[in-house]
Amino acid sequence: MVRFLRGALSLLFLLSIGLAVATPVSGESDALVPFPVDTSLVPINGLERRDTCSTVNAVVDKIGTSTEIIAYFSTGYFSTLWVCTRNNAHDCNTMATAVGSSFVSISYIAGRVWGGKSVTKRDSNDTLAGYLETAFRSGGEVFEAIQDTTHTLQARSDSGYGELPVEMASIRNWAYNGTLVNFDIHDFGNGNGHILLPLDGIGAHSLNGTTLNRRAVGKAPGFKISYTTRMESKLTNGHRVDMANAMASDWASRANSNNKMSSYIGLWKTGHSANFYFRVIPESQDFGTNYEPVNVCGQMAQFL
Repeated sequence: MVRFLRGALSLLFLLSIGLAVATPVSGESDALVPFPVDTSLVPINGLERRDTCSTVNAVVDKIGTSTEIIAYFSTGYFSTLWVCTRNNAHDCNTMATAVGSSFVSISYIAGRVWGGKSVTKRDSNDTLAGYLETAFRSGGEVFEAIQDTTHTLQARSDSGYGELPVEMASIRNWAYNGTLVNFDIHDFGNGNGHILLPLDGIGAHSLNGTTLNRRAVGKAPGFKISYTTRMESKLTNGHRVDMANAMASDWASRANSNNKMSSYIGLWKTGHSANFYFRVIPESQDFGTNYEPVNVCGQMAQFL
């Protein structure tokens, strides 16, 4: 009886000073309870991952019959701006160069799929790395190496779900817009893939030797650019770079002005046919090998 009275008095005391008492939710042991604090750039816990989508449907750039569109952006998970600032920057402007290089890379990869070379089983005579090396040289790109690193892939999904890549290529010291860019590409053999940017301890560095964004070894933030390819772009390499830079600048501008923005989602198209769809995803730490779909905010055929 004494313990009961003490418990009742403690409860009355808490209520009297205005503290809320949590009540268990029937059947929902992991129910989320709102916490009235301005989190600003602080990321949401990964267990609470969710996306709130906003439709944009804006043309970012157009050259001839080629158009690039931002379809959606999402909020509610890790802030893009938070990830940018964790990479030793005040905003996302310095990351835009590396993101732009990713768009150019995807446009090259779309040519592989359009040419009927997408694979479900790895062919040593036609690897992703081999294809990209040939495509990069044909496009006049300057780089140190494009390595076939498929052997380093784990035999399981890091996150315990989703399809796994069948190939991996690592781009080393690609001189893109005056910056040396390094990243990995995972190919799933069906037109889907993602780029992991930047790599632990490598990142992107300016040609004068100054570190642009160096991702610390181990647990550190970065970006995953998921994509699904459809057909090769008709753009010249110079025009690909122009469009990629325009899209990356738009990504950075939106992230800088909206510290809640998470995924940035859009497409490149020729006429009314898609070249590829993409989703730029901020990551809190490490990178999972599982594919994350581009259509989390809805199908994008409506924007063609």
